Amino acid sequence: MSERKDTQKDDSRFEHQSEPRDDFEAEPPYVYRHAGIAERDGRIPVWLKLVVVGLLVWSAYYTIRYWSAS
Repeated sequence: MSERKDTQKDDSRFEHQSEPRDDFEAEPPYVYRHAGIAERDGRIPVWLKLVVVGLLVWSAYYTIRYWSAS
């Protein structure tokens, strides 16, 4: 059991749960009272960036292909 706890601490997936780096980040996150959602600083996942880029490319293709005067 103790080995599993040690591997989780070293796992890079748990970096966002580490101690704050600056005094600015030491403030507690804002919590929306009724929804229970907490704001925090975070990165945008790579897959979400790829989805946005893919949608932009698709919209350009669709506009050129189907909306151009032919």
